[in-house]
Amino acid sequence: MHTKLTFLEDLPLYDEEKPFRFVGFPNLPSEWQSNCTYVDKKVVVSDARGREKEFVLDDYGFKFIKHKSSCDLNMSEFDITGKNEQNLAAYLEESLRLAQKELGVERVICFDWRIRKNLDKPVVIPADESENFRHYTIPPAANIHCEDLTEVDKVLPEKVEYTLFSKYRNYHKWYMLSDQQPDEAIFFVTWDSRNFDECSNVPPHGACLEIGKGSSSPRESIEVRLLVMSPVL
Repeated sequence: MHTKLTFLEDLPLYDEEKPFRFVGFPNLPSEWQSNCTYVDKKVVVSDARGREKEFVLDDYGFKFIKHKSSCDLNMSEFDITGKNEQNLAAYLEESLRLAQKELGVERVICFDWRIRKNLDKPVVIPADESENFRHYTIPPAANIHCEDLTEVDKVLPEKVEYTLFSKYRNYHKWYMLSDQQPDEAIFFVTWDSRNFDECSNVPPHGACLEIGKGSSSPRESIEVRLLVMSPVL
């Protein structure tokens, strides 16, 4: 599939000045909101359909799994303005159990969750957050090097977070799962203490539309962020 993704531009500026974004400051002049500059690039995304078992966390940084949820997955059940607390709690608990089973660990903590909805605008490809279009795209972790990622400050009114944004590299390979269904989930790594000083275990992820096609089937998904703890070997 041919698509277009938006990356952080590889500028000398960022060798001297850290990239930043202000979020939640509506009165701040637009020119002060961010020093990030982006560039659109055409990329080829390969379909993992039929090859799902090839992708394992230790080698690729992500994996596809089949799981039919026992919870109501209607997006209205998770809407932040009127979510069904009981259904949400059940879904998060189900996600914890699923991670324990799939990853073979005993302790898993959910520290964040959010819904993703289709938006018809360019997609910036950070390593740990993105807007969702029709297809979810992920490159194998083995294709990612530390110099491919740039740490960007996300300045909120109450705190400062950081996100790793990807720069374009022609050797990156991208994958998606065509016609992904509600019972098809993706696990992917955003940080691994076993490789604390390495970036290769953090595959960037994003979402896209196929060039020449509209979003006739807009993507909606639920993202659950988990802290997985296992014994030190």
